[in-house]
Amino acid sequence: ETVAERCEEAGKAASELHRTYLESMKGKTLEVLFEEEQDAYTVGYSREYVRVYSKGACAGEIKNVTAADIFRDGVITDITEE
Repeated sequence: ETVAERCEEAGKAASELHRTYLESMKGKTLEVLFEEEQDAYTVGYSREYVRVYSKGACAGEIKNVTAADIFRDGVITDITEE
């Protein structure tokens, strides 16, 4: 086994673990600091270091959201508190 093969296997394992972690966030309420606008979404990070995408928040806000589904490299959310 070469170094390149081991790196590829490690990368695949890390991606699977990340996806499993994101799946475990579905339905949970997350407190998020929204930091920037990206495409049609406001993007930030939760206390659990999950990248969060929302259409109902503004950059600079801290909001409680419900993780609805996996989206891109994080989760997409529904705002639970205004």
